[in-house]
Amino acid sequence: TVAGHAVVRETLVHRREPRIEFRVTTDWRGDDGFLTFEWPEVPGGRIVGDIPFGVEEKNLAAEPYGADTPSRVWDNIERQREGLFYARSFVSSSDGRAGCSFIGGDGTRYYRKTGSTLAAVLLNTVTHRPGWERFLNESPAAVGRHRFTVHLVFHRGDWRTANVPARAAAMLTPVENLPAGVAGAARKPGLPPAHSFISLSPAGLLMTSCRAVGGWLEIRFYETLGRRTEAVLTLERPVRAVEKVALSGKALARPRPGRSVRLPVRPWEIVT
Repeated sequence: TVAGHAVVRETLVHRREPRIEFRVTTDWRGDDGFLTFEWPEVPGGRIVGDIPFGVEEKNLAAEPYGADTPSRVWDNIERQREGLFYARSFVSSSDGRAGCSFIGGDGTRYYRKTGSTLAAVLLNTVTHRPGWERFLNESPAAVGRHRFTVHLVFHRGDWRTANVPARAAAMLTPVENLPAGVAGAARKPGLPPAHSFISLSPAGLLMTSCRAVGGWLEIRFYETLGRRTEAVLTLERPVRAVEKVALSGKALARPRPGRSVRLPVRPWEIVT
């Protein structure tokens, strides 16, 4: 038990890669405080975390907290907790030679640094709710069973060298098997056991959506490492026309069509 709450932690050490997986289950009774998963930062390292369509360094020593914030307490309550910060799916600490990256899609997406310890806030619960909070339902107490799966990945170099954004996306979006035809039916002649309909390179580009829009196939991806590059999009068959468009749908460029489409990409650019 942890502070009166039943907690079970399973630890899986992976044989073929430097990764430790933790599965945490708790029967939470309601409390005022955090349930956190903690690990040591790399000594002398820099801390980065991902945000939607980007990655930022977490220079917490320069962040305003508590009385240093220019706003009132209720305008930004997270700033009242020293060392608290946000990350979407990973937090990485590295000294440039080696690093440790936390990957997790569960929890609150808030993290906290205390001394040389990093912590992922799995639960942030409140039972004492004076003022307007007394009109809320019981969900802030989070009473009940909760399950979390998180990973510590050890790697050479920093988050860019290890391509942590793509690694996090792959781990938090597992592959689903979908039947190509009727269950039990034989594979049609000419269909290989493995086949790629769309591929995107280099590895620093991450595809986020693919859908049919009218007579077009719309593909969206973005650059995850903060580097200028050239995208190579390889399709199953040649296409007659290609348009690079803004999020509004306005045409920006018309790359050369074909089975492989090439176009320049700026650092952090979202491409449609």
